[in-house]
Amino acid sequence: MKRVFFLGVFLSLAGIVSAQSGKKFMNDAYGAYSNGYYDKAKTAIDKCITYDDTKADAKTWLYRGNIYLMIESMKMTKDSNRYKNLCDNCGEIAFDAYMEANRIDPKVEVPTMSIGTPRKGLVFCSDVLVNDVFDAIERRDNERAYQLAKKATTANSTNERAIYCLALTASILGKNDEAKARYADLVKMKSKNIYAYTALAEIYRKEEDKANADSVMEKGAVFFLQDTFIMNYANVYVGVMSWVGKSEKVFEVVEKGLQKDPKNYYLLMSYGLALLDEKKYEEAEGYFIRAVEISSADVIANYNLGLCYFQNALDKFEQRDKLPLDDNESYDRLKAEEKVLYEKARPYVEKAYELDNNDVPTLTMLQKIYARSGASDEETVEKAKVIGEKLNALRKKE
Repeated sequence: MKRVFFLGVFLSLAGIVSAQSGKKFMNDAYGAYSNGYYDKAKTAIDKCITYDDTKADAKTWLYRGNIYLMIESMKMTKDSNRYKNLCDNCGEIAFDAYMEANRIDPKVEVPTMSIGTPRKGLVFCSDVLVNDVFDAIERRDNERAYQLAKKATTANSTNERAIYCLALTASILGKNDEAKARYADLVKMKSKNIYAYTALAEIYRKEEDKANADSVMEKGAVFFLQDTFIMNYANVYVGVMSWVGKSEKVFEVVEKGLQKDPKNYYLLMSYGLALLDEKKYEEAEGYFIRAVEISSADVIANYNLGLCYFQNALDKFEQRDKLPLDDNESYDRLKAEEKVLYEKARPYVEKAYELDNNDVPTLTMLQKIYARSGASDEETVEKAKVIGEKLNALRKKE
């Protein structure tokens, strides 16, 4: 009986020691943190969460969040070598700790700490997690980036960078409804993030929702095309609003943009294509010519100028085909105009072919130009033969 009695006393004492040691590590963690020994504070707090009494204490988790958050910040200081190997995911550990503290006791507070509440810690944590998101994207670990973005947004639902990260990573993973919702959140918040507006407008464009695309681009224009003129936004605005059908507004933006930057290749190309879609060939030609002058060795610039002449020639052919049989004068005039346009298109499409000799649309257009222009000289015949063989070879590979 004595042996049993002493064994019971021993176990009871062990339990007391265990409970007391949890508090000891908690005090050690606080002391080390207060004195700037964050590595020692980490060791103590990691032990602290293994004891039942301190594991159930919200302050333990608040301490842990603060310690790990501080370690992450120390990685960007002159003492980084001391801390860089302590943890790879300090921000996420801090987030989990603050969330646990908040779960146990939402009102927990330690006024003597610079971050005295879980809520305040989560706000700081959100920015750390955003940085982790971009690191994960750079590593092409997109699922990981998405999960971190979700935590960053949970930590601070008004953090625009976190919301943008969630929208971006959702888009990368094909979660289009979520991406659209988060971009829409940013627009409602009147965010100054250009990509929130342009990305959302492009989503609406894919959905063929002109009304919402128009609305989003106009809301962004208030920030990016009035007092401050942002070229990147202007380039997207021109493409989207041309598709919407707001040609007058597009022209105003283009002219304003070209006054600021007369050699803006992307603005010239975007508006040229918009005009080409409306079959305003002469106007489109002017913008494409300016683009080629800026970048004469650009395959797309040469292709688009050639395409402008080519499509205009095809329109002449269709007009000619619809003429009354006795209208020979109009027929001959349109035929002559058509031939001139093919001749204008030829050097630019040949240049595009020279720059990229495996592009099927370029080869196809060039083949049609050779056939429709009526040229029968030996050089043209030989070129047409080479183009035909090239096309056949590429189509066999498809």
